[in-house]
Amino acid sequence: MTNQTKFLIIAVFVVLLGGAAYVANALEAKKIGEICESYQSSSCSGPGAACLSSKGGNYCSITCKGDGECPPGWKCGEISSETYSGKTGQKVASEAVRMCLRP
Repeated sequence: MTNQTKFLIIAVFVVLLGGAAYVANALEAKKIGEICESYQSSSCSGPGAACLSSKGGNYCSITCKGDGECPPGWKCGEISSETYSGKTGQKVASEAVRMCLRP
């Protein structure tokens, strides 16, 4: 077997693994309104997806500009988004973000 053939086989294998990982992540991604773990926004899908905490529990949401971008009955509202240092745990930034808020 030539080096070129070996390289081609390895390249095809890497592409197949990458595709499988992408499909697995897409299937596991949580949609807006689904329950999520606090600080696990990466598990939520959609534009600007994040896991929001509320009195009723945590849920996935997306960024919005108006109520029409949210599910029926939901409102597009402003919340405070805070960023914390992974090293110290201290808050390093805070900004206002518009997200779909469940009723």
